[in-house]
Amino acid sequence: MSRVIDICQIEVSLAYSHEQLILFLQKTIAFIGDSFPSGDLSIAFMSDSRLAEIHREFMDDPSVTDVITFPSEDPDLAGEICISADMAVRQSKEHQTDFAEELCLYLIHGCLHLAGYEDIAEEDIRLMREAERDIIEHHRRSDSFPKITYTP
Repeated sequence: MSRVIDICQIEVSLAYSHEQLILFLQKTIAFIGDSFPSGDLSIAFMSDSRLAEIHREFMDDPSVTDVITFPSEDPDLAGEICISADMAVRQSKEHQTDFAEELCLYLIHGCLHLAGYEDIAEEDIRLMREAERDIIEHHRRSDSFPKITYTP
């Protein structure tokens, strides 16, 4: 069964090659391996305000965050990853990193959550960061980061 990856933008404007972004996600999922759930994947890039609404509604926390992941109980749906493009802009400027790599870090983080990684306890955070670094390094070696630009 082939996996459908649906990508949408809500209240933000990003320019990217759909094919490059899908390939990046496919390589990320392949790197994670069998712990990534089967089924289709939904990615939503959105504004801070929209993600904060979701954060409040589903987690009773009105603060702005970078990524929220919703695993699915439906075997035909792996889950949904909601990402703040606004946060990626701020963080890439603050850390003097590439915007596309920051946004891709959020995608990787969301994929790892769907694969069962957590980031609450110290040890879980360490394992999550280690996996993120491994996947980022894999993409750097294979030059598979997509080009993504943000238009305010």
